[in-house]
Amino acid sequence: MIPIGGAAASATGSAHGHLFSAAVKGAYDIPPRLGWNGHHSLRVAPAATLGYDYAHRDGFTESGAGVLNQAYGAEDFSRFYLRTGVELGAVMALDNGATFRPHGGLHWEWGFGDDSIVAASTAPAVPGSAFSSPGAFESDGGLIIEAGFDLDFNATDSAQGHCEGAFSNTGNSHRFSGGIKIRF
Repeated sequence: MIPIGGAAASATGSAHGHLFSAAVKGAYDIPPRLGWNGHHSLRVAPAATLGYDYAHRDGFTESGAGVLNQAYGAEDFSRFYLRTGVELGAVMALDNGATFRPHGGLHWEWGFGDDSIVAASTAPAVPGSAFSSPGAFESDGGLIIEAGFDLDFNATDSAQGHCEGAFSNTGNSHRFSGGIKIRF
């Protein structure tokens, strides 16, 4: 909402874009090497991930606020990251024949590349105008904590849940996901 005298106008816009991510991950399961596998197939694994993210947003122009609408140019953002830490897990057979697999991890992640996104815009109604607005600020490092589960009801049906928290000097973020898989 943009206040205009005693009234207000809403500027809306629709941006389109795409995201590309790729990662290579490796882990080394320690318990089987030490004979700790036991009843619940304990998993303790040092792990490392090297990844790359690239995002592109097309340019767009707002509408709805008259002369106060802004036009935004296209933006690109790319970043490499290295994540190291430990993964934990277990496998438990339940009385009803289902298999429960809790898992989690504790990691540190370093980011390399673009640190922030700055949106460049102009006001088409004002020739020569130029604005820049800070967008997301990416941290150069932070703690990652994750936990989740897989519940296999049988050979074809399962449910999953996962949560991840990222904690850094530029802010915290949390992701949650869940789903049901039915194999044919």
